[in-house]
Amino acid sequence: MTSPDMLAAGLRANAQGLCCLEAAADLLIAQDWLHRDDFTSRFITVHPRTGSGHPTAVIDWPAAIAALGSSLPCSGGEQRMLKITASLAGGIPVDLRDTITGLDDRNIQLLLIAIRRASGNSHEQREINGVSFSSQEQHCYEDCEPEIAVSAGTAGQAAEVLALIGELIAAEPPVFAAIGRFLDAKGADQLPATGWLTDSISDLASQLGGTLETAGISVDRTLPRFRRPDRTR
Repeated sequence: MTSPDMLAAGLRANAQGLCCLEAAADLLIAQDWLHRDDFTSRFITVHPRTGSGHPTAVIDWPAAIAALGSSLPCSGGEQRMLKITASLAGGIPVDLRDTITGLDDRNIQLLLIAIRRASGNSHEQREINGVSFSSQEQHCYEDCEPEIAVSAGTAGQAAEVLALIGELIAAEPPVFAAIGRFLDAKGADQLPATGWLTDSISDLASQLGGTLETAGISVDRTLPRFRRPDRTR
């Protein structure tokens, strides 16, 4: 099995010098697909190095996109991001109205960075629209949002609350319907707005939990504090 780091290096080697391919490679690497064997073993081919060059990795984008929603399970947000990545890398048509709607903040920022990269704009540029930026200001502009710190306990509790809400929506169809009515009353287009909200709940819970796990942080879960004595689960 090829490691995610080796696959990432192979994708970057294959994309070198091609703006759209470089942007797509970095966009894919920022997601979780290289850690999924059901994606890497089926849709990525690694070509051995020639001479002193690095091995290259190539993705069968038409096959990967065709498998979405069937033999390649994923959340709505993951599916939309993979479609956008495939469009950048392989020219596969994508409906932006459908794919952009409902993306969370992190994915929006990743997409903005990818678009700048694909357009050929350097991350090192120091003037944008005639306005000069310091290194720190440029970093903030590129990230498009400030970084803040919260405790592991707060992040863990947020992840659990979101996960429980997601389970509730999935287990109780009337809750899903009530959310749709609520968003409709807010003036939102009911179906895409409800899909965005439910997908975002799952995506955020997964991202928070994954971030803590990657950092090696063990967080006490909240719900077990409220277990009844006669219940073990």
